[in-house]
Amino acid sequence: MIWVTNIRATDITISNIIFQDHHLSSDSGEISVTFTVGWENSWNNSKNHDAAWIFFKFKNHIGDRMMRHGIIKKASPKVVEVYSGVKPSIYLPEDQTGIMIYPGNVYRGTVSYRMEVKIDASKLESIEKGKQIFGNVFGIEMVYIPKGEFFVGNNDPDAQKNAAAIHDPFSKEAYLIRSEDSIMIGTQKNNLWYINNGESEYRGDAKGLLAEKFPKGFQSFFIMKYELTDGQYCSFLNTIGPYYSSERANMGSILYEKDGGSIYKKDNEYKTNRRNTPAIFLSIDDHMAFADWAALRPMTELEYEKACRGPKSAILYDFPWGTNTRKKVIRYRNGEGLHFENQLNESMLSDQNLELFGASFYWVMDLNKSLWERCVTIGNKKGRSFEGSHGDGHLTGYYGNADNKDWPNRLEGGLSYRGGGTYGYGMVGSPEGYVSERTFGAWGDGPRTVAYGFRAVRSAK
Repeated sequence: MIWVTNIRATDITISNIIFQDHHLSSDSGEISVTFTVGWENSWNNSKNHDAAWIFFKFKNHIGDRMMRHGIIKKASPKVVEVYSGVKPSIYLPEDQTGIMIYPGNVYRGTVSYRMEVKIDASKLESIEKGKQIFGNVFGIEMVYIPKGEFFVGNNDPDAQKNAAAIHDPFSKEAYLIRSEDSIMIGTQKNNLWYINNGESEYRGDAKGLLAEKFPKGFQSFFIMKYELTDGQYCSFLNTIGPYYSSERANMGSILYEKDGGSIYKKDNEYKTNRRNTPAIFLSIDDHMAFADWAALRPMTELEYEKACRGPKSAILYDFPWGTNTRKKVIRYRNGEGLHFENQLNESMLSDQNLELFGASFYWVMDLNKSLWERCVTIGNKKGRSFEGSHGDGHLTGYYGNADNKDWPNRLEGGLSYRGGGTYGYGMVGSPEGYVSERTFGAWGDGPRTVAYGFRAVRSAK
């Protein structure tokens, strides 16, 4: 027998979950999972589409066991029924750690699908066959960033000098990413370059090789549509067991509630009354652990610029919505999370009003004017060693850390802070956080504080 709980995070609703085990007493068995997933404001247009990343967790006991990540059998995901929207497309990556579901044709509106997948019982670590099993299904809204060339950095000499904006060392123009081939950082022909003004700790060491495996944004990828939320982090804490969760829980600071944190513990469970508020007071190790748990990965600072700007050439000091001002943005943070003024909602979002919604070229939300975006830096050896590996759903060690050796971490650094952040409601910190601004493009520290957010990505086909 398998027990389940329905899950809601951001606009995704996963409901009517049914687990059926087939010969689970043997290692060759499988678990059939049927569930309904739906979300609002979905789209598929000529530019890109949104998606839902769905993954599965299991354990034998309610108490102190960490849930184990389910591996999906190949060719098993299928659509049982289309309740609303167009028939979906399904992408199962090679590691089979989850499925990406998205509208299969041109569409705009609410989607709801009845789905079935089969979990490989032989891959469920530490699950005792023949005993009661508890399972759950999790979903995260994503946005597809298509493959293609794009410009990174800025053409403006002041941005290059004062904000370490990336550029071509010869033409002094924004640098064109043409492929995922290796790129040398330096002042020779075809190099990528930035000026650090001697501040290598903050802006980068201005040297080194970005190897072919380092994700540069040319290949397609999926990015979380919203920053990591308190609701998502609660789901994470409630599935990793008491030992790991005691290390990863983020509510210890006396400033946590004052600055807008909403997670609390009651009846041996982490809870929140504001599931969609951006999660704060998380360290870089907390963020990496979440990405590993969700079978995603951190994004690079080059991918950040791609997600913001798309293929367009850089303008002078531009924001993700393509202008050099954010005075018209009416999406804002308060004690309840992120909201729209004047009764606007995301169904009204279009390419013509990106600034109002604070949306990027690809309709990714809140890449500026909310929290700093933690990315993988190109500015030091640890960051440049990143190979784009994905999490496998499992944490490691005594503290529940991500086990990907190429990822940034608190001890070794490897971080970049992009996009600017708020330090209290209505207080947008300096610098402004233009797309190309790298004032803290290689700052490696990752403490728990109010201003640092995170969103993970998943490489596409």
